[in-house]
Amino acid sequence: VSEAYARAIFHIGKLLSYLDHLA
Repeated sequence: VSEAYARAIFHIGKLLSYLDHLA
């Protein structure tokens, strides 16, 4: 897995976690 791909997955996970916290 490329570093850029892994970073994107990490950021998406953080974003989803953040949105879930707001909900």
